[in-house]
Amino acid sequence: MKPDNAKDSFFSTGKPKRLPWFYALILLGIIGLIFMFKWFS
Repeated sequence: MKPDNAKDSFFSTGKPKRLPWFYALILLGIIGLIFMFKWFS
């Protein structure tokens, strides 16, 4: 068990192993807020 292997499997862009759907929603929300701040600044 190496940290690099766990990191690669966690951040794998091909097929998410165990990524809860609400994490995706949180990421979309944060990106949306940043985009809104940059848009209306």
